[in-house]
Amino acid sequence: MLQPIHFGVNSYKAKSGLISAERMLNCYAEITPQTSPFPNMVLGTAGLTVWKDTGVSLPVYGMRVMGENLYVVVGDKVYKIDASKTVTLLGNITTEIGNVIMTDNGEQVTIELPNGITYYCTPTASSLAQITDGDFNDSGSVTTLDGFTISALLNSNEFQWSDVNTTQNWNALNAATVEANSSKIVRVYQNNLELWFFKENIIQVFYNTGSGSPLFQRKEGVYIEKGCASKYSIATMDNSFFFLGNDRIVYQTIGYQLKPISTFPISQEIETYTTIDDAIGFTYVQDGHKFYCLTFPSEDKTWEYDITTELWHERESVNNQGVDGRWRANCQAYFAGKNLVGDFQTGIIYELDPDVYTENGTVIKREIIGTTMFKNFARFSLNKFVVMMDTGVGIATGQGIDPQLVGRFSDNGGKTYTDELWQPVGTEGSFLTEVFWTKIGGKARSFIAKLNYSEPTKFQIVGAFVEVESEDD
Repeated sequence: MLQPIHFGVNSYKAKSGLISAERMLNCYAEITPQTSPFPNMVLGTAGLTVWKDTGVSLPVYGMRVMGENLYVVVGDKVYKIDASKTVTLLGNITTEIGNVIMTDNGEQVTIELPNGITYYCTPTASSLAQITDGDFNDSGSVTTLDGFTISALLNSNEFQWSDVNTTQNWNALNAATVEANSSKIVRVYQNNLELWFFKENIIQVFYNTGSGSPLFQRKEGVYIEKGCASKYSIATMDNSFFFLGNDRIVYQTIGYQLKPISTFPISQEIETYTTIDDAIGFTYVQDGHKFYCLTFPSEDKTWEYDITTELWHERESVNNQGVDGRWRANCQAYFAGKNLVGDFQTGIIYELDPDVYTENGTVIKREIIGTTMFKNFARFSLNKFVVMMDTGVGIATGQGIDPQLVGRFSDNGGKTYTDELWQPVGTEGSFLTEVFWTKIGGKARSFIAKLNYSEPTKFQIVGAFVEVESEDD
């Protein structure tokens, strides 16, 4: 007799697969209504279509929306792009290039480079210039509050701020120290009209006094004993921060409290990474889900946290060398009604589109490893495994004309799996296609199902059933 099972929820590879070998690669879970026979469904992550190709062979290092324009750093070039995709070159960066931090005061965009050199661009002048004021020191990060550009000094626990609405003008007296702890500032970030200083060992919060001396002062009673491991990992959503802690745990701020959001397996994997200080984070909203994306470039790995469901999944792309690795998205901006991401290898800006099933024509490889199935620890045979999914999704020509779902099964906690067993998902319009496997292995105390899908078609699983035969049957 078939019975529904909990299938396809989370990336949670425990130290023992008998507890969990779960994986969600380029898929994520959506919680279903209480009236549904299944607690969740599985959706494929959005594909990528070219929104604008700048023609530059270097990565997109940063994007910032100000007013009616998108400002983009591509390699050593800074562009202004309007909603009609008209591109204006503002100028070239003449020093070290790499991932940038961008902010704006409503009239100027400020761009901080990895080496502390900082540029700014003014739309009315359509030009790019370096901040050369003698009172300006090399910056470790920048943000904006009340028209002031705030710069945390490179390798320091000090910060300074510009004249109001003029990011190129600085006064040596407009400076202060985040002094409750001697560790250096990793990042300054404005959120909810406050300045958060993420340091190596602690977090402190400042505010604009309006007339005090110094102008920005510490908020009394707020002292968070946790450091930040990467200044690029910090992102915001709904007045919360998301960041990689110095203990290699991923955190969300709730008010002035911290909530660990990385699971034990994810934190344990991050502990194995050699380099974490280059981790890149951004947030975005897609189809009602709110996501925090965290990429480790040196480790070639991307994790994504669904803030809405509090579940994790993984993202992978096939890179320009044909190798599976980190997700292609290097930065993100919402502009002209679209979610845009910049390519980490080329100067292409993509649109995230849930109705597209490739990344600029390259197949998206999806994998689901389900929960470990037991029957009161008795030995049983998995007679039938049924996947309920949208079928008849084949396309007219090319790969995907007869899409296939690949199943493999494990009876030893995910240590080994059976050979690949292919099942058709249905050619175009074959909506009544049934997807199932029968007589899978011998009697065992546990079973895990692994599904792989590498077709350029719609991918949605609404549930799964099993039929088992116990040793006593």
